[in-house]
Amino acid sequence: MKSLEFAIQMERDGEKYYLAQAELYRDTDLETVFRMLAKDENDHARILVRYRDQMEYVLEEGQAYTAFQNVFQNLHQFDLEEKHVPEPLDVYEHALKMEEASVDLYKEMLAEAGSDRERQLFQFLIEQESLHRRVFAEIVEHIRRAKQWVESAEFGRREEY
Repeated sequence: MKSLEFAIQMERDGEKYYLAQAELYRDTDLETVFRMLAKDENDHARILVRYRDQMEYVLEEGQAYTAFQNVFQNLHQFDLEEKHVPEPLDVYEHALKMEEASVDLYKEMLAEAGSDRERQLFQFLIEQESLHRRVFAEIVEHIRRAKQWVESAEFGRREEY
């Protein structure tokens, strides 16, 4: 299954990308998020390899989304992080696109799955990658809101965030 090999490589590439971002964000809370995302991607690759090799595997929830939620409790650190890396929004948007591509690929693989076990695997991966996508969608939204805020706090109706 050619798409399976592609999926394994995509997970490994995602792991490398997130580890590189963790280095760029060393000593910040985002380093933790990127390292957890890298671990999740590594776990996904390992599961896919075991599936390919017809070995037993366990579908375990990743920890990246929990780590991400903790980062946003300390939003004041985002200003410091932006000084370390030029245009971090580009990094987050790229990661968002990577996660969207992962979700799309696993949806295709789910549609082609021939057994309940395969469907369970690809549904699990869709859910995990969707959580990763949500991490980056929310980061992008927070950064864009901060950059686009032009309205007086005294007037107008705004969403809570």
